[in-house]
Amino acid sequence: MAEGEKGYETAYREAIEELKKGDPAKIADRSGARMEGDAILLEYLGRTFKIIPPHFDVRCEKGGERVPLKIQTIILHYLKDSRGTPLSGELIDFRGIPSGIFYHPVFQATVERPLLERFGEKPEKFIEAASKLGGVKAEFGDFSVTIPALPRVPVTIILYPGDDEFPPSCKVLFDSSIRDYLVTEDVRILCEEIVRELIRSAEG
Repeated sequence: MAEGEKGYETAYREAIEELKKGDPAKIADRSGARMEGDAILLEYLGRTFKIIPPHFDVRCEKGGERVPLKIQTIILHYLKDSRGTPLSGELIDFRGIPSGIFYHPVFQATVERPLLERFGEKPEKFIEAASKLGGVKAEFGDFSVTIPALPRVPVTIILYPGDDEFPPSCKVLFDSSIRDYLVTEDVRILCEEIVRELIRSAEG
């Protein structure tokens, strides 16, 4: 197992132990998920996942196949850390998240740069790919969408096409309540997965 995978394995196991201490129905309520029998059903990037207590095994609702460890960890961390805070309507960027300013260069390198490399000159492809993830048009220009990454974690991406004077640029924005749902590292990983899924959708 690679070093990064070991880190996910540890985080995954620790999240399960924390979730075992809680009431699944309350966990579902705080996170915006829903109960189906004894299972928690959670929407993540346009797909439904089933989380089954007491071991909190994460599977795709359709087909029942296992989910990559990184994605399982994001989902379990979201369930564990959700406080049920309503959306504030106040948008912040990554630097507005606790310690985000220190990790912003990494966020730029692993989220914004790949997004611009793939879609900076083809913003129409970005809109098309985002729609496959449940993205809906946002109010920030022709190439802005809000993707419901998790039930209470909308992610708004604004793409600014380049011109003769300026290169393409982008903004990634979150509702300020994200602080009550995911820690900073998980926000970065979630956004990396969003970009990966956008690129996969565009190439598919």
